[in-house]
Amino acid sequence: MPHSLFSRLADSLRTFAYVSGLSTKRCTVCGTPYATPHAATESGAPVLPAICPECADTLKPRRGGYCSRCGLLFADETLPPAPCAACLKTPPPWDSLTFVTAYDKECRHSILRFKFHNALELGAVLGEVLARRCLETVQVTGRPDAVVPIPLHHDRLHERGYNQTLELARPVARALGVPLLHLLHRTAATPHQIGLSREQRRKNLNSVFKADAEVTGKTVLLVDDIMTTGATIQAAAQSLINAGTKAVHVAVVARTPDSIAK
Repeated sequence: MPHSLFSRLADSLRTFAYVSGLSTKRCTVCGTPYATPHAATESGAPVLPAICPECADTLKPRRGGYCSRCGLLFADETLPPAPCAACLKTPPPWDSLTFVTAYDKECRHSILRFKFHNALELGAVLGEVLARRCLETVQVTGRPDAVVPIPLHHDRLHERGYNQTLELARPVARALGVPLLHLLHRTAATPHQIGLSREQRRKNLNSVFKADAEVTGKTVLLVDDIMTTGATIQAAAQSLINAGTKAVHVAVVARTPDSIAK
């Protein structure tokens, strides 16, 4: 193809893209056009997919006003993280909890679309956000030996087509430079947990997880999408502990604000 003809064709394609709106940058989260993408911050941090500054602000880490063990959200966000009364009395089985933000607003909308409507592009955003947060917290907790996603039962996996926690765990493992291992298995299908009480969730999860013997002596980072009552994570963590893990740390994208402590 002659160079001049190629140039005219390229110009025509650019014009078509501009007129049709195909050249407009759109936020991966909200879909709205934006002029300036959210810039990467610290050197070496995972690079977020293209999102607008407004959505980046809704996904920024919560720095205070929560229980450092279970993530219970306090009304005053300026308070330093500290154990709540319940965790001081009965500590959870895991050694530490990392989460990004509260499960509300754009974060809630994004997780629901990702989890139930095949919006895997949102999983990429949420996974990188969680990976950035985990890079911060491993400076305190230490680097784990493996990242382990909460598993789906094979029936639910067949129904959904993907395990959302696995998609979140991939960028976390990559950022931390540790293997992603499937050391936990779901031995029974359970109903959806949405709308269930803490006790109903606990009964649903009795003996549904089984850990491989390979976890013995390992420090594990257990990854999930949302923490509500903590029943799922508690059952999974206890299974890992029973199998001989050295330590279990937990990382989730969001903590529900349903019962904010005053």
